[in-house]
Amino acid sequence: MFQETKQIFLKLSYVFYLLTFKINVMPRYCVNRQAQPTGEHEVHNLDAGCEHLPDYSNRLDLGWHTDCHSAIRAAKQHYNNVDGCYYCCNACHAR
Repeated sequence: MFQETKQIFLKLSYVFYLLTFKINVMPRYCVNRQAQPTGEHEVHNLDAGCEHLPDYSNRLDLGWHTDCHSAIRAAKQHYNNVDGCYYCCNACHAR
């Protein structure tokens, strides 16, 4: 009985680890379908609480990425002129 309890505990511990550290580690990104007046399509981090997100109808979901650079590469598969949002993707903001 002790071995069974120990196995269950180890499995539950692993599930807890996955839920705590592995799920939602990567932020989710989108790109604005509508270009800025200067011509670029802005990439946004949906998990950063940005107050400058585009309307839902103007968002193209890019999925989860390790960083904004990866999200920028994904956005460039859809648009040539892409830039990171100053507020939520500042490391990728070039303009």
